[in-house]
Amino acid sequence: RKTAATVQRKDCSMPPSTGQNWFSQGSQQYADCRPDYPPALAQWLSQLALPLGEVVDVGCGPGQLPRLLADYFSPVIDVNPSAEQLRNAS
Repeated sequence: RKTAATVQRKDCSMPPSTGQNWFSQGSQQYADCRPDYPPALAQWLSQLALPLGEVVDVGCGPGQLPRLLADYFSPVIDVNPSAEQLRNAS
């Protein structure tokens, strides 16, 4: 698990003139630079959910939340319109 102590800071700037977007062409950089969700969020969501055991994260991005949800749900289904983001999520 990444922590502030183990994550090496990367250049998270993207010049506006590149025409690149974070969600497809720069998805690895997006995954590296996006802040993590607090683990308590997954626990809180599990308390609100119906006891079906499964969850779908629509717009999962690089999969940070689904990795946390896996401690509480099975299966966790990741959905994202960007194939590049889904590759990072798996």
